[in-house]
Amino acid sequence: MWATIATMVLTVSLVLAGSGQPVATAGTAEPLTIKFAHSGSQTHPYAVGLQKLTPILEKRSGGAIKLQVFCCAQLGSERELAEGTRLGTIHMTSVAGEGALPAWVPELQVFGLPFLLRDREHAYKILDGPIGKELEAKLGAQGFVTLGWWELGFRNMTTKNKPIREPADLQGLKMRVQEAKVWLGLMRALGAIPTPIPFGELYNALQQGVVDGQENPIVTIVSMKFYEVQKQVGLTEHTYTPLPVMASKKWWDTLKPEQQTIIAESVKASVPEQRNAVAAQVDEGVAFLKSQGVNITRVDKAKFIEATKDVPNLIADQVPPDLVKRIRDTK
Repeated sequence: MWATIATMVLTVSLVLAGSGQPVATAGTAEPLTIKFAHSGSQTHPYAVGLQKLTPILEKRSGGAIKLQVFCCAQLGSERELAEGTRLGTIHMTSVAGEGALPAWVPELQVFGLPFLLRDREHAYKILDGPIGKELEAKLGAQGFVTLGWWELGFRNMTTKNKPIREPADLQGLKMRVQEAKVWLGLMRALGAIPTPIPFGELYNALQQGVVDGQENPIVTIVSMKFYEVQKQVGLTEHTYTPLPVMASKKWWDTLKPEQQTIIAESVKASVPEQRNAVAAQVDEGVAFLKSQGVNITRVDKAKFIEATKDVPNLIADQVPPDLVKRIRDTK
């Protein structure tokens, strides 16, 4: 009789193992491990978000759900991370909203339109309101489950050695951009030569002179150590970059409803913490950059606004003017 019971237990265990399902040990299932990949450094706003998310997720799941993090573009460029998430080879990721994702949802280029978002409060009303939900639905149709919006923040221009005060200072410079039509148009409007380069390759491109400059938020310039090869920062604050936190729909649909709920609620809880932490790092970042010998300049923003006023027309076929107007009109 005991031999029969032992055989039955062994058979059930083998069946469970063969199915890929966690095998219960002493009444406890193996934890669900989420493969989360991003392209930033270990101090980048992506990492800040994960530092906030990890304890929330482990507490809410009682340790039954854990994150396995792949940073620093270990699993590819942002475009490759997004594609891997769609295919389900990566469970979760966060990438720049207006960077690689417009390949699937062109409307996300709206976040690349210069001087559209006035401040963080305006951005949060867009992301956390009806427009954000509409964009999440469009991402959902492409295989992404958007669980929340972290932030990268407002972007600024940098160069190796030329101070930036007005658009004329960018004339003829090779400026790295994200791979989207809106960024090409933006840099051309400023007289620069737009050069798409994957984010993970940007430091080397700056160091080797492949490009003369780039644009990113202060926290990114600090976390990626761009200040080592870029000694000029112009505080243009020309666009705001949201970071959608996304799960693969293929993978998401295999989870139990209670697992989905815990993950979704944990990401939602991490959003304000990540945003607050990143916002607090901006002033600290400016002070740090100055300590590293970086020249910080205030720009003539009116001239930048005038030079880029027609950029929305360049992508009107992909970003509906009505969407732009709704964002501008949101108070």
